Amino acid sequence: MTGYKISCKKRPAFATGLFAIALAGFLLSGLSSEYAEAKTSDSVLAATAMEHYKNAEKRRKGENFFRMTLVVDQILANHPKSITALRLRKNKFKGVDLEEVREIADEWADDNPSKAKKIKAAFTSGGGAVDEDNKAPKERKPSPKPKKAEPAAPAAKEEPVVAKKPDLQPVGPERTVKYTQKDVIRMLKDSTVLILVMKTNKGKLQVSSMGSGFFINDSQIMTNAHVVRGAEQIVLASRKMGIGVGTVYRVGMTSKGLGVDAAIINATGIKPLKTLPFARSVIEGDNVAIGGFPGIIRNTDRTFARLLHFIDERVVPSKEDVPSPRFSFGAIEGIFINQKGNEDIQHGVETTGGNSGSPIVNSCGHVVGLHYSGVSLKRDNSKFNYAHSHREVEKFLKNNRVPYERAQAECDQG
Repeated sequence: MTGYKISCKKRPAFATGLFAIALAGFLLSGLSSEYAEAKTSDSVLAATAMEHYKNAEKRRKGENFFRMTLVVDQILANHPKSITALRLRKNKFKGVDLEEVREIADEWADDNPSKAKKIKAAFTSGGGAVDEDNKAPKERKPSPKPKKAEPAAPAAKEEPVVAKKPDLQPVGPERTVKYTQKDVIRMLKDSTVLILVMKTNKGKLQVSSMGSGFFINDSQIMTNAHVVRGAEQIVLASRKMGIGVGTVYRVGMTSKGLGVDAAIINATGIKPLKTLPFARSVIEGDNVAIGGFPGIIRNTDRTFARLLHFIDERVVPSKEDVPSPRFSFGAIEGIFINQKGNEDIQHGVETTGGNSGSPIVNSCGHVVGLHYSGVSLKRDNSKFNYAHSHREVEKFLKNNRVPYERAQAECDQG
């Protein structure tokens, strides 16, 4: 192997020392920015997360786990394509069971909502600030080097101006990395509610029907118009968020079936742990999921029977008395304009009555549709599921000036 050799001539010791200092200063000035950037990467956040984990073994386990989840979420948000984020999404992070950590953290936050809110607010405003017991490792900044007088360089010869070649590498739009199915399920649990519609039967107010809905902002829930039509009272229930009541704010479909089968409920006494953003696009073949309360749980889930009993007897149920939502995964099978002129999507997730009003989300947890119908054909046992596309639902929200969130980037389905 041949190498590029640099011949050195003898020079005075003073000149040699001056040359070494100048060379070192040049190298440090070129590396300082890269050094600082590396130290502000996901590795520092990962060290902070592990510091919280170690502190949790000593005391305040739930609180420290809660702080750890805030740091973990910051890594996933700010460094989604890093090796650390990849390991976090696969639950392979330094031997830590992140699923267990999140469960303990969520339980602590539910029991200490005011303190959790303060910690989260301080964390957000302070860019990850922690208390005295949970100090993050400090970043070591390179000390500035004193400037040395350098000998005047000989005047450079003027070079002909050469046009710089354009960068031919295409620059694509920013994309959100998809989550695991467990992550999507967690997001749906934190935003989806059971809707119980109550009507008077034989002089007594009772639960007459059920549906599903999801928070689109801090106080409003989206569902189908046909779910809440004719309701005298509405009960909202979630195993993660608790019990609340709802009032119909806007309805998009008339009694004759014209318009979008969508409605907005004002929620009281219940707050979301997460609101679902609407997707920037949807295409055939996208992987999707649904979270909701299919009617089959009436007959299969003992918790649901207990919940109905408490409500009919006017006993306020607890969160433990609410059944968990059910989930199904599939794909977008078609996008089309239906007979009424609305843009619909056909999807391949499993649904039954009670799923009406459920969100259809992509692999990033972005809402691509509002489920409203499932059609079965008895002659061949086939089943087709339909949802209004996110574009159609957003028109309804904008027309009624209902605040909602849009995803900041496209979902990278991988």
